[in-house]
Amino acid sequence: MRNARHCAMGILALFALCTAAAGVPPESGAKVRPGDLLYVEVYRVPEMSRAYLVGEDGAVRMPYIPPVAVGGMDEATAGSTISKALEKIMR
Repeated sequence: MRNARHCAMGILALFALCTAAAGVPPESGAKVRPGDLLYVEVYRVPEMSRAYLVGEDGAVRMPYIPPVAVGGMDEATAGSTISKALEKIMR
């Protein structure tokens, strides 16, 4: 896999905390691209907390929600977008 970035997010948070994967320095202004691996941590839902691959269409596919388009976004915006999609099913 090309570049793995780990993003941890809580469903109650309005932002995502992103850190670089082991040995991969964070890039300033890096954009999410197809082939990236995002680690999503869903607060109190361990079965959804895992790594997700960004598809060729720039979308992340997770259980219970439609595909979330994150391609071309910075990491914080992608995390927020995923969080908003998850909030809709967690209410």
